Amino acid sequence: MFISPTCQNDLDLKSKTPLDTLIKSQETAELELERDIPPIALAKARIQVERYMHSKVSENWHDDEELEMNVYGMLAEFAIADLLYELGIASLYNDVIFQDLVGKKPFDFWIPGVGTLEVKAVLPGERRFRFLIKKDKWSGSDYAVCVKFESETRCRIIGYLTREEVEGLPLLKFGKEADAYGIELGELGRKRPGREIFALLRSAPHYPE
Repeated sequence: MFISPTCQNDLDLKSKTPLDTLIKSQETAELELERDIPPIALAKARIQVERYMHSKVSENWHDDEELEMNVYGMLAEFAIADLLYELGIASLYNDVIFQDLVGKKPFDFWIPGVGTLEVKAVLPGERRFRFLIKKDKWSGSDYAVCVKFESETRCRIIGYLTREEVEGLPLLKFGKEADAYGIELGELGRKRPGREIFALLRSAPHYPE
């Protein structure tokens, strides 16, 4: 997890030019996009999967690979929750009561003044180079956020898309049965790089300046 360095003294701040500040800001953003997953989060995700393996939820989990995808999905949500906490941005996380009360479709996060986020994980490995969202599982959130994993304990926020952009993507085959909206990670990074998520999140009216 990235921890911001302590503020420099006034003399150091005065000596910095606007370009220096911009470069430092970009470097900080790049570091914040890299997220560490603590062992406790991984353990919790695996417990959740094991807990629901024999429930109705697990009827849609066809094999070990799909079970693993669910673990990484939970870890991706943890990474975004951790980022929101670091930025001091309040949100509702996958709040079923809230969804039912106001008629919202399922979401992973709701941020007042920003909207709903769905977080999608891309598993480790060079062969996993697409951001895929199953069409039948897409809830129509305001934004879809892509998190690519290097390992179970390390990931990076690649970028995000609006609802309209997601639904405008070509449909690709996802496994044997489902169609999915898809875009290659490199194209996503060029279209709307991960660092732009900071401007989106900081547009929340309660963001601490």
